[in-house]
Amino acid sequence: MAVIGSIRKRGTLLLVVIGLSMVAFILGEFLPRIFSESSDTGIASINGKEIHVNSFTDLYSGVVLDWQYANPDEEMTEDVRNQLSGQTWKKLLDSLVFYKEYKEAGLRVTVAELEDMLTGRTVHPLIQQYFPDPTTQQFSPDAVRRFANQFANVPADMEPDQAKSFYQAQTQWAQLQEGIKDERLSSKYFNLVRNAVYAPKKLVENFYHQSADMYSGAFAMLSYFSVPDSSYEPTESELKTYFSKNSFKFKRNPGWRIQYAVFEAIPTSSDSLALKNELLGLLDEFKITTTDSLFVMSNSEDKDSEPAYFKENTLPAALDSILFNAVSGSIVGPVISNGQFIIAKKMEDKFEPDSLFLHHIFFQPTTEAEVETKKAKRDSVLKLLEAGADFFALAAQFSDIPSAAEDSGKLNWITRAMPEQAAFLDSAFKTTSRSFIAANSTGGYHILKQTRYTKPKKQVLIAQIVRTIEPSKKTRDDAFTKASEFSSKAVAKGEKAKSFFDESRMSGQIRIEYDMLKAASRRLRSITESSEIVRWALGAEVGIVSQVFTSNNTFMVGYLEQKDSFDPSLNEVKNEVTEEARKAKKAEEMSKKFKDALAKNKNDLNLAATSIGAMYTPLSGVSPNGAIPGLGMEPKFSGVMSGLKAGKVSEPINGAYGVYVILVSQIVPAAKSNDYSMYKNQWKSQLLGSITQSIPAAIEDVYDIKDWRYKFGSY
Repeated sequence: MAVIGSIRKRGTLLLVVIGLSMVAFILGEFLPRIFSESSDTGIASINGKEIHVNSFTDLYSGVVLDWQYANPDEEMTEDVRNQLSGQTWKKLLDSLVFYKEYKEAGLRVTVAELEDMLTGRTVHPLIQQYFPDPTTQQFSPDAVRRFANQFANVPADMEPDQAKSFYQAQTQWAQLQEGIKDERLSSKYFNLVRNAVYAPKKLVENFYHQSADMYSGAFAMLSYFSVPDSSYEPTESELKTYFSKNSFKFKRNPGWRIQYAVFEAIPTSSDSLALKNELLGLLDEFKITTTDSLFVMSNSEDKDSEPAYFKENTLPAALDSILFNAVSGSIVGPVISNGQFIIAKKMEDKFEPDSLFLHHIFFQPTTEAEVETKKAKRDSVLKLLEAGADFFALAAQFSDIPSAAEDSGKLNWITRAMPEQAAFLDSAFKTTSRSFIAANSTGGYHILKQTRYTKPKKQVLIAQIVRTIEPSKKTRDDAFTKASEFSSKAVAKGEKAKSFFDESRMSGQIRIEYDMLKAASRRLRSITESSEIVRWALGAEVGIVSQVFTSNNTFMVGYLEQKDSFDPSLNEVKNEVTEEARKAKKAEEMSKKFKDALAKNKNDLNLAATSIGAMYTPLSGVSPNGAIPGLGMEPKFSGVMSGLKAGKVSEPINGAYGVYVILVSQIVPAAKSNDYSMYKNQWKSQLLGSITQSIPAAIEDVYDIKDWRYKFGSY
């Protein structure tokens, strides 16, 4: 429990929020060979042991294959790659750091716990989200059981598409359970540490009085801003001395502060008109074509788009108002919706309920030899039904689901949004209350009977050609030229590049933004595909201006303003050290002024303040934990004030904004309380909040974790 030991010493809390992983692998035998003392191509380091980039690549490749298998029709975008890299990294830390901590703490998730999170009293939110009752929209444990039971036995002799769907669903289900278990472990670990935070009675009582006691009097202040910085510039020797004594003040969670100028290529009216005219040229052919699907795929930017059914008010407004009640063959467009031009054609109408309540007789082959037998048995029972046999009696007699004897094969409500195969749903929605229909699923063979349904609603089949309004090459070239000119001017400014960025932002003529990056960052906050400029920033020196980076139709120029590390060198925080050392020099002189003035004026704070030009502010009914008039929250001020007795004047206090001297004339203590629970909870909440903010530093400090993925472009 090394982390918990560090937490106790440092006052930090390790809170691990483990998201649901798409990764179903366990490192196992891979762990002994992941480290190498001789590699000079390290992608990370944990406890001083370097991790080969090739080792990480092996893990990452497995995650990518897993994702591709589960999402065969999805494009692997830059965001997806970044997410998969993050998941690989998290799984690596889980195996090398967190699982070790869980084991040493004696934490585990039992089979009973997992079952409870899937169908019991403490169902995980994702399970509740994925398995609702279509009528009540409330969570349905039966839906979970039905979905999970289909994987109990692998159907034999499945068709290729059927097998592919089956194993994809099986893999995703296993991954979801694995992620839920990981999240429960991290929750247990967090609660273990959280419950170790103890609030002694005396400490809580003191917190109560800090919040409720009322102090009156006055304070005098000499502001650091009242004297010029130029008169108090610290020497190099003074900077080194100050830093050596106060280095703890400059410890930071590792981070990089970047400013970046943004130049967007925004489509002009000419760009928009050119696309509109292009689509107008398609209208005549679109109207007469008999192969709408092929025509849409050939001319829409989404080559996988096909005609689809829409309910009323689900189409873009400009289309819905015209096409929903139009005759088949009607065409509308081009119309603009969300930055896209659309031309649409109505193909047909249909009426269909949103939900069906089904019963089924299920025939599940458990071996390859049973496949044809079960299918033939299904067909035989179907003939009995068509001859007039009672469905519910046959369900109780023949269904391979044991509960059918009690619930007559109840399948419950289904909708087209459920995670069933499209062919199965098509079959289900073709049933009527007076007919039966054969259907196939990944689990086996069904006979479906519809017993209830919601009121049928009109739906229209619409073919849409959708094209995003994009900037032309000339528009993009113009934006790139502006970005290049800005970069050249910023580089020419040399050490004054920061001022150039600041002035550009203040002028409002150029969009300048900033971001705080971490070693794990792979994109900017406001620009999705921005990994290149982020990798540049993580490897750049402070004060450097970048070349132009491109993200789709956006061009960026970066400036690395600041780089933080947990144990920074003087050079890395020199600006901050200079500011604090300058304040210290001012405070030393101002403190002496206060002491001399108080001595000359017999400790009369008002007279002393007037004699040296200090600001004098009365205090009335101020609590130490509250805001100080004119200062806000000032911890040093509050701490000294709470320790003063009535009628006493404090020594000069070197604060955040200046040097203060406090006079306490009256203290009205809060009444004693028999119940401090509210203040106890407040104190614990504040403490845990501040502890949580130190998580990254706690992790990196205890296990000496270094993340160098940014050095390798693919991760």
